[in-house]
Amino acid sequence: MAKVKYYTSGIVAFNNLINKDVYRGEENSSFSVTLTFDEVERDKLHELGVKTKAYKDVFQNKFSTRYDMSDKIVFGVEGLDKEECVPFDLPELSYGARVRVMFTLGDDHPVYGFGTRLERMRVFEVGSGGDDGNDEF
Repeated sequence: MAKVKYYTSGIVAFNNLINKDVYRGEENSSFSVTLTFDEVERDKLHELGVKTKAYKDVFQNKFSTRYDMSDKIVFGVEGLDKEECVPFDLPELSYGARVRVMFTLGDDHPVYGFGTRLERMRVFEVGSGGDDGNDEF
């Protein structure tokens, strides 16, 4: 049975899609991207059973995958048909990029809620790539 695909939009906070995530000095088994959301997108995720974290009043969630995403990310402005999108160079996916992700739900965890498994991504706007001079996240 095929898993149900869900969609959400957000802003890239952390991109670990090029190199696998490292936690406490050990390489994780998956790639991931952490997105920040507004309250509307957060509420949509909560309705699915996904628990988000809050950091300085900004909601965020990590989407992970065990697979290389380089051929599953496209660039295209909002309103552009999927067929008109172009491949996106993964190293250019940086902090502040505005994206829409397609994901499936993983297993339900009693503390963390459902995991989110990244399937595809569409980049609408390229991010600033790092420190924009603002100390706020």
